[in-house]
Amino acid sequence: MSQHRGRRMFAVLALAALATGCGGGSEKLENVAATETPGMGTTSPGMTPPGMQSPGHEGTATPGSVADIKRVGEAALKAVPNGTIVKMDAADQGKMWDVTVAGEDGALQSMKIDAQSGQVKGSPKPEEGGDKAKTQELVQKAKIDYAQAAEKMLSQAPGGHLTKLELDDADGKAVWKGEVADEQGEKREMRVDAETGEVMSTPGASPGGEESPGGPEQSPEGTPEETMVPTPEEPGASPS
Repeated sequence: MSQHRGRRMFAVLALAALATGCGGGSEKLENVAATETPGMGTTSPGMTPPGMQSPGHEGTATPGSVADIKRVGEAALKAVPNGTIVKMDAADQGKMWDVTVAGEDGALQSMKIDAQSGQVKGSPKPEEGGDKAKTQELVQKAKIDYAQAAEKMLSQAPGGHLTKLELDDADGKAVWKGEVADEQGEKREMRVDAETGEVMSTPGASPGGEESPGGPEQSPEGTPEETMVPTPEEPGASPS
């Protein structure tokens, strides 16, 4: 009797141990599936969840792009209310910009602006000298602002970036003069009519940006064909 009872106790303990072992294995399998199966919302240690970026690696616009130009320009105009940007010059490979803004009275103020953050470094500094009346005249003539001029220039140079932009006078017209660098670093001067928005060809350059062959000056001796034609007085000249 006692022997039979002992066998029953052994069987009960064996079943309990087996159930406990299977339960633990099941939990381990579920944990492994949760950590390794995509879409479960659980990732291994050290892995960045999809769609997330690590701090300090935010995407930034290409230096000298339209987005950069606008960010810098907006910061400059906040620093000089009711002003007009008349000059932008890239520094430190486009990470910083030197910007000049004309006030309503034609007085110029310059400042340095971080291209990525759009923060003005220090306070705007007044520029000495300069023709206030001429600056006011240029600003009044210009119907195209700095951002529109930059967009037009960069549209003519896909993949390029702007390095300089300035509102200037050209034969009595207000013109945006700019410098655009391509992907290889080659720089090209460009101009946009500030009154009409038309992209202008640069002096001495063909529409493709290359120097035109020849020039406005001609040799006083004339062409080689003209100098080699014998005159009637020369002996041995062939009759025409």
